Amino acid sequence: MIEIIPIMLFLIEWNPDKPGGLEVQRQTGLYASVEACEDAGKQITAQKNAARSEHGDGGGRDRPSYKYSCQKMPEYSEFQNLIEGTK
Repeated sequence: MIEIIPIMLFLIEWNPDKPGGLEVQRQTGLYASVEACEDAGKQITAQKNAARSEHGDGGGRDRPSYKYSCQKMPEYSEFQNLIEGTK
């Protein structure tokens, strides 16, 4: 049996002109490898950052910047520990 640990993709949005305005969103779907997740993250953030640059409004003022993060799903044992801890 092949064990696959699903990878989640998170987009991180922030605006350098608005400190403290950080937003993290988990993208729909899971990935079978970190590499696949990173490829998707690079593509999505490149598109969003390119759209930001196209506005040409004084260096992107009031426009958010984007990065991504790929994270493994918690292991089953972590869910079990959570359930056991709430009994």
